[in-house]
Parts: sequence; C-alpha cells; structure tokens
Amino acid sequence: MSNFSVFLIALLFCSVFILSEAQIYTSKECNGSSECYSHCEGITGKRSGKCINKKCYCYR
Repeated sequence: MSNFSVFLIALLFCSVFILSEAQIYTSKECNGSSECYSHCEGITGKRSGKCINKKCYCYR
C-alpha cells in the first residue's frame, strides 16, 4: 500500500509540473476567451487560449 501511495504522489507532482509548463501568461487584457484566440495563435501557433481574470493565457 505504501508503494502505491508514493507512486500516486509522484504522478500527481509530475502532472502538475507538466501542466504548469504548458501555460503561457500574456499581459493582453480580455473580456472573453474569444478575444485571446488570435493573440495566442501568434504566440504558440495554436488558437488555444483562455481569458482568466481579464488576462489571456495561452496553451501549447
């Protein structure tokens, strides 16, 4: 049981680290996620962006 819990904690830690690397913060202000699509396409080459707290976040 202890080996499984160590494995689970390691998996969780690695997942959080990988996900944080995939997110790119930009200083562009927005009111909705649709405003971030063209901006993120210029940065990452993909139209994957989200408006969080009136700032655009792009994803790789």
